[in-house]
Amino acid sequence: MNVEELREKFESDLKHMQETCLHKKLSKWMDYMWAPGHFGLPVKVCLHCGKIIKTKKSAPLITKVTKVMQNARNEFKPTRGLKE
Repeated sequence: MNVEELREKFESDLKHMQETCLHKKLSKWMDYMWAPGHFGLPVKVCLHCGKIIKTKKSAPLITKVTKVMQNARNEFKPTRGLKE
């Protein structure tokens, strides 16, 4: 068995486990990182199979950061290179 075959078997077994799991025990709300340093919305995950079961529609931190960035863009006024 090579690494590709092992990976395919693992993915197949995990898919089957997640499809047949009853998802009785869920984690508390936790931050989801879709890539290192890139946070998504908070999620609840099945503690048995690892499948994401619930996702919040918004997150206070993300909303706050977005508003701060929008305010910074609105307040930024170039002082060089542009004629008014």
